[in-house]
Amino acid sequence: MVRHEWMMAVLRVFRAQPPWMALCLRSGERLRAACILTPRRSGFASFYEAVGVRHLGEWGGLLYESPEALRDILREMISLDRAVVLERLPWDPVLDLVLREFDPGATLLFNRETSAAYRLEIAGEWEDYHATLPASRRKELRRKRRRAEKLGGLDFRVIASDEFSCGIAFDQFARIEHDSPKGLDGRSICSNPDLCAFFRDVAWGFSTTGLFRFFVLEIGGEAAAVQMAVEHEGTLWALKIAYDPAFARCSPGLLLDREVLKYCFDKGLKAYEFLGKAEPWETFWKPEKRTFRSLYLFPLSARGLAGLMLRGTLSLGRRIGIDSQAA
Repeated sequence: MVRHEWMMAVLRVFRAQPPWMALCLRSGERLRAACILTPRRSGFASFYEAVGVRHLGEWGGLLYESPEALRDILREMISLDRAVVLERLPWDPVLDLVLREFDPGATLLFNRETSAAYRLEIAGEWEDYHATLPASRRKELRRKRRRAEKLGGLDFRVIASDEFSCGIAFDQFARIEHDSPKGLDGRSICSNPDLCAFFRDVAWGFSTTGLFRFFVLEIGGEAAAVQMAVEHEGTLWALKIAYDPAFARCSPGLLLDREVLKYCFDKGLKAYEFLGKAEPWETFWKPEKRTFRSLYLFPLSARGLAGLMLRGTLSLGRRIGIDSQAA
């Protein structure tokens, strides 16, 4: 998911500070490892962080093809003589093994578990998977569907948007989300100009490559729930979902989830990524929890220790609800 379209939208919208840097390790024409870092400063203290992660709350952008490549890019980060914070890295056996064996030299290197996300593996037929859901959940889906049908019928549409139609689709999504409870409490993308610009940019970027998907659940001919997603490398990545509260008794978001997951099975995809942070409602579909950890590198130097103090101050401020002025 950390593709060119995503990263360019991050750099354009969140205005990564200079001197942001792209650490790229190559072997000939082959890219072995990469990470885009941007500084965060307050006074004389600073540290580097993966660009966009703090603003979006999504996965960290550390890419590597092998244990050796991971070791090499960690050494490059240490050579910067700056504190580096990489949040929400997917925890896999390679990362675990390398960090157990890695010698950081005169650098404090540690990690901690952070917020998880859900992922549903797609295998077999939809009917077989659906039968594994608890009877109470299947009954609830049937009940919600009957309510929707009484309001004039239910229809599911998939729009494989191109760069010309994605603007219309995005505007429809933004309107429905802003009219939902998310808009009322300031969590809609329209409530945050940067987020709105970012997701519009992402929608356009992925539409130019044919990867953007816009799912619509209509009840009685009106859009009751919508979802933006990217279909890439056999996985559907769910970016955002919203529903019209006028249809709340039908749980349109739940009905849309059912149709989207059925779409994944029917297309033979490998997985559905919920993205964001794990939410209780997502457990309805029996997904597996994906573990993430944050990685910290603090050189034992004046600049490294200043970065450590700044990071600690920002973390404490976030916990007690104080807005940081650090750039």
